[in-house]
Amino acid sequence: MEVCMSKFLSFLILCLLSLSAQAFGNEDVVQLLTAGMEEDVVLNAIGNANPTTFDTSATGLIALKKAGASSAIIQKVIVRQGAASAPNTSAMGMNGGDCRFESGGMEGRTPLRADGKLIGLKSQRPGKSTNVNVGSAFANVLTLGLATAKASSSLEVPGAHATTRIADKMPEFLDLMLLPGYPSDDLVVLVRMTVKGDVRTVQVMSGESSLGGGDKAHADYGPNTRIAVITEKVTDLCTWHGTRFSQYRMRPAVALEPGEYALLFANKVIDFGVD
Repeated sequence: MEVCMSKFLSFLILCLLSLSAQAFGNEDVVQLLTAGMEEDVVLNAIGNANPTTFDTSATGLIALKKAGASSAIIQKVIVRQGAASAPNTSAMGMNGGDCRFESGGMEGRTPLRADGKLIGLKSQRPGKSTNVNVGSAFANVLTLGLATAKASSSLEVPGAHATTRIADKMPEFLDLMLLPGYPSDDLVVLVRMTVKGDVRTVQVMSGESSLGGGDKAHADYGPNTRIAVITEKVTDLCTWHGTRFSQYRMRPAVALEPGEYALLFANKVIDFGVD
């Protein structure tokens, strides 16, 4: 029974990680440690997270140590971030100069071209919630893991409506900076959010766990949620704040209907509404 519960717990942790758009970083590790997760569960979360955005500076590592991270956890963080930051040598020399921003530069904001003007969108770190199918969870425990347990993970932001409102049904996001080698479709996702009371929410993952089938989690935005987009690479390789990036612009493939929307990017939600 104890092994079964531990396995199901690991599955729930995986459901809290978005494999498509939400990068896993130091704050997530601290949350797991604060919740009292065992070392092997934290190591498993770090090893399976994709993409990652770990802070391996002296300040970042000291903060992890103060939060109770073991030497094994800190080493795992360093190894994962080293792999994520490795430059894409196939792109070297094609561009490589300083990044030139189409928006002219909006430090700390995501430029949106809409209604004939440039708008700087603020980002926010979303809340996370896990919806466990209670019946499947009980069956999983009672059968010692033989029955399949099912769950889904969602992101939510406060407020029934976004502060930024536009009338343009075909807005364009500019200056999206991604590490070279990562597919833009996996890291930047445009979704329509669902209003539930005084929050907006969007499902990002679903999965299942069983003794025979193992843990399986995958990106799942639910029906009629993810918006098809057209992504254009503006610069294959440029340098910004000492780090190499690929630079993109993106727009919806079809006109947006009135509603609440968000760009899921770099572990943040960048929300706006279409009137």
